[in-house]
Amino acid sequence: MRIVSLSTAMTLSDLSESTFRRKIRSGEIGLLLTDDAGVREGIAIDRNAAYLNTDIAIGHWELVKDADRGDPLAQTELALILQRHRKFRAAVYWLQLAARKNDSHALHWLARCHLEGRGVARNDDKGIMLLARSAMLGNMISAHQLAALRHGFIQHYSAQPQAGPHMTRRRAFAPGG
Repeated sequence: MRIVSLSTAMTLSDLSESTFRRKIRSGEIGLLLTDDAGVREGIAIDRNAAYLNTDIAIGHWELVKDADRGDPLAQTELALILQRHRKFRAAVYWLQLAARKNDSHALHWLARCHLEGRGVARNDDKGIMLLARSAMLGNMISAHQLAALRHGFIQHYSAQPQAGPHMTRRRAFAPGG
C-alpha cells in the first residue's frame, strides 16, 4: 500500500486544507497510522482517490515517497512537476522545505516564484535575496542572473549625470541673535 503524510497528500490534492480535513473527519478520506519513523498520520494513495492528482502521486511515486521523507532533491523535482501542472502553491510548499536545507536549486526556483508571483505574492526584494543565497551556495544560473542584475544596475547609474546632491548650508542660529 502506498502511504504518504497528510501534508504531502494535501499538496497532491485539488482540495483546500479545510475541505481535506473535513473529508477526513467525515470518513470520506481514510486517515491511517503508519509506523515508519515513529507513529504518524498518513493517507493511502490509490488510483481511485478522486481527491488526489493520481498522475503525479502514482506516476512519480518514488519521487513523492522520497520528497515525503525529506530528500531536498526530490522535493525540488516534485515542485517542478507541480509547477508544470500549474499547482504553484503546492510547488512553493516543496521548494520552501528544500530551501530550508540550503538546496541551491530549490532556492533558485523559489526566487523565481517570488519574482514572478507564482504561488506566492510577488516580492522582488525577497526574490533577489533568495537568488543571492542560491548563487552563494553555488547555483551557476543564479550567479549569472545576479551578475546581469549588477551589470544593469551599473549601466543605469553610470549613464546618469554625475551631478551630486544639491545641498545648501543654513546657519543654525541667526548672527548676533
